[in-house]
Amino acid sequence: MRELLRNTQRACVITHRHADLDAYACGVATRELINRLGHEAFLVVPEGPSYSVKSFISKLGINYQGLDSCGELSLVFLVDVSTYAQLNEFRNIIGNRPVVVIDHHEVRNIAPTVAFIDPDATSCSEIIAQIFRELGIEPSSEVATLLIGAFSAIVAG
Repeated sequence: MRELLRNTQRACVITHRHADLDAYACGVATRELINRLGHEAFLVVPEGPSYSVKSFISKLGINYQGLDSCGELSLVFLVDVSTYAQLNEFRNIIGNRPVVVIDHHEVRNIAPTVAFIDPDATSCSEIIAQIFRELGIEPSSEVATLLIGAFSAIVAG
C-alpha cells in the first residue's frame, strides 16, 4: 500500500451507489488509511448512502463524510465495487488512472492495477481492517465503530 501511494498526489475512494454499511465503512476506513499514510484522499458515495447507513451514523453522532466528486486525482480506489455498473456516472472519472480494488466479490469488468480481493472474507470491511493490521496502524475510534457495525450487520443479516 505504501509503495502504491508513493507517487500519488490525491486519491479518490469510491463505493458502490447507495452504499450499504459495509461499503460505507470500508470507504471511510480506506480514506482514513490513505490520509494517515500522508496522502490526500476523498470519499465519494454515488447517489449517497442507504437509509440504514444514514440511520446508523446519525444514531452514533457520526458525520457523513462523502463528497459529490473528487476533482483532480491521480489514483482511484474502488471499495465493495465488483463491476462498473455499480458506479453509474462515476465510472467516467476513472479514465486512464491507476485503479485499486478492495472487495470480497470477484471483479467482473474492472481491470485493476492492484487488487485486494478475498472471496473468503465476509466483507470489504474485513479486508480493510486486515490492511490496517498489516501496516501496524490503528484506526480511529469512529472508523473502528463503523467497521464493527459493518461486521455486525453482515453477521446479523
